[in-house]
Amino acid sequence: MNIEVKRLSWDLIDDYLKFFDDIAFCDNPEWSLCYCCFNYLEDGNDVDTREYCQELIKAGKLNGFLAFEDGIPVGWCNCDAITNYPRLMKNPAAKEKEDTVVVVCFTIDPNKRRKGIASKLLESAIKYYKESGYNWIEASTMKGASSDAENYTGPLKLYKNLGFKVTNETDRFYLLKREL
Repeated sequence: MNIEVKRLSWDLIDDYLKFFDDIAFCDNPEWSLCYCCFNYLEDGNDVDTREYCQELIKAGKLNGFLAFEDGIPVGWCNCDAITNYPRLMKNPAAKEKEDTVVVVCFTIDPNKRRKGIASKLLESAIKYYKESGYNWIEASTMKGASSDAENYTGPLKLYKNLGFKVTNETDRFYLLKREL
């Protein structure tokens, strides 16, 4: 499997929309309206997420990485500076993390899962943000996730394999961190 990872930019909007329209949620249609906008919305926002994601991408505010196989999008990782996520910035501790990026989700073509695509996406994010001058990358993963949908933030093994350490935990989640 030859996977190429590209950082999201406006010139990839058609690939991004194709991935979310036709591929990403074919096995989980309840999430098909997300377009990876959840963490960019405040509670109570009622927007057309397909249109809204395009506005965010055009403005350079929705960031992440697309994986391609033979020119077809097969995976997505939403990873960006914590300060770019309005929903996360509601936590007072987030305001002290301007040197930190956060992985908020992965979406992989259901027919391509468990083939290393998420690892390639995360490796690309680590490399990009290290070169961009950030110091830390954080993530969370659901404890005891029993389905692909519950692993949308990435499985614990993925993070441990790439040098992340568990720094805290709640009843439902492990919180992970790695120096860049």
